[in-house]
Amino acid sequence: MLSDSPPAFVSDKERMRRFVREAKAASALSHPNVATIFAVGQADGVHFIAMEYVSGETLADYSRKRKLEPGQIIDIAIQMADTLEEAQAKGVIHRDLKPANVMVTSRGQVKVLDFGLAKLAMPAGEPGETSPSSLTESGLVIGTAAYMSPEQVLGRQLDHRTDIFSLGTILYELATGHSPFAGGTTTEIMDRILHTEPEAIARFNHKAPPELERIVRKCLEKDSERRYQSARELQTDLHNLERGLEPGRQAVQVPRKSLLPAWMPGIVVAAILTVIGGWYWMNRQPRVEPEAELRPVPLTSYPGYEHTPSFSPDGTQVAFQWYPQGPGANCDIWVKQIGVEPPFRLTSDPAEDLSPAWSPDGRFIAFLRRVSPSKAKAMLISQRGGRERLMGESDLVEDDTYGPYMAWTPDSKWLVFPARESAKAGLGLVMLSVDTLEQKRLTTCPADYFDTGPAFSPDGRTLAFTRRSHSATGIWLLRLGNNYEPLTAPERISAGRFAFGPAWAPDGSDILFSSTGGLWRMSASMSGTPQRLAFASDAFRALAVSRHGNRLAYAMGKWETNIWRIVLAKPGLNPGTRPS
Repeated sequence: MLSDSPPAFVSDKERMRRFVREAKAASALSHPNVATIFAVGQADGVHFIAMEYVSGETLADYSRKRKLEPGQIIDIAIQMADTLEEAQAKGVIHRDLKPANVMVTSRGQVKVLDFGLAKLAMPAGEPGETSPSSLTESGLVIGTAAYMSPEQVLGRQLDHRTDIFSLGTILYELATGHSPFAGGTTTEIMDRILHTEPEAIARFNHKAPPELERIVRKCLEKDSERRYQSARELQTDLHNLERGLEPGRQAVQVPRKSLLPAWMPGIVVAAILTVIGGWYWMNRQPRVEPEAELRPVPLTSYPGYEHTPSFSPDGTQVAFQWYPQGPGANCDIWVKQIGVEPPFRLTSDPAEDLSPAWSPDGRFIAFLRRVSPSKAKAMLISQRGGRERLMGESDLVEDDTYGPYMAWTPDSKWLVFPARESAKAGLGLVMLSVDTLEQKRLTTCPADYFDTGPAFSPDGRTLAFTRRSHSATGIWLLRLGNNYEPLTAPERISAGRFAFGPAWAPDGSDILFSSTGGLWRMSASMSGTPQRLAFASDAFRALAVSRHGNRLAYAMGKWETNIWRIVLAKPGLNPGTRPS
């Protein structure tokens, strides 16, 4: 019944006519996950809607009373996405999708209520529609603030993608127990919907699979063009994720045939990120014992050049720079979930984006955007994309293959990257506050040297980095005190004359690095002799170690030499001889 409707609404014949039209359109939805509208009419001066009775709990109550497992969340998401697909096919938009408008029966079946009825709550006297047949009124803010899409907040024309955003908000809440855009007032909530990115789901729920994070982030894209363009597309990703969670199913990585680009004249180079499971130092035997054989597995082998991998905190995803092959190719930052194709393109600026670094708290990815051969902008972006933030300016060197340029402090509050102190100084390392943009200098070196490849120990007490000159490249250590203040001058460790790109073991006991003959490791205490890792004799660039997940990634170059032929124009004409 509509007896409690606003009197001005009921008395406005035109608005009531439009409402009845939309209610009848919603009644055309015949779907097991939609509460069916049986009739819309008027009796004895009372307007009414006869709707299916649904026995159960609202999704708000259902999720509040129990801790939902990832499989349960995905099942609810699939049912709701299937509902939105049916609504999209019938041209119906919900406009007020929220947990209070979703019922869950005792058998776990989802029933979405109030399709097409959101306009009932509109006050009288608002601007009218753009045409008599339009389903959306221009300039109106319709819906519940916490579940609105950006276009709803701005009062813009709506389509089915507004419901996809609302569904993303619901899924985030189910996975974390928190609203993605929580605020003390409606105005604050709306501002956050428009301008802020939610915290990572993994920060609240370590059981949530990374692919669920990716799906939710895509639903919550502020630009509807970057969102899922259809509920079917969303449903496909959810089904794929559901299959991946089935017991006994494991993603199988199948190496692709490498198509190598002409990176320089006469030489073809492709970088392949390689992941190793069963990290060799975890629960390892004393070094006198033979270690178990480890087998590298290709992670990327896409046409072009992939480099500088960086793990997500849980070790299930890798950010990397990729310079694809072909006309118009551009170097951008991509994110790949291990065992899942294809990768996700994080940046798309025409400039060259380099050296991603995933923050230890999982929220952001920092990277460098080249503006000239020797200069770059330090940028920050949410780990699932969105608005970018300019942090500062970094200096570059021509050869960027000696490890990543950027690193985070373990508390995710500071970034470290190369920057010159003066035009006559070498390329030292500076530390930049993510919150205040305050800068602190960590290292200074002579004009003929440069420092790069920074890597913090897990406890934040030591910074390892590469110091390079025209004649030598080595690993140096800088001991740090409170607030990452240098305690002493940097010292070089005995890792050979040509060593670079350090990375730390998860427990801080060992340092890995690249050198002649592949990958090496040595004790962080600088005792003992460096040992070469037998499984990676031909690996040579950009190491990354996951803090969790027992994985190592590195870039491996493939070199290819080709033989060419030419057909001589005349018999007996020698190559290089000009005809007379």
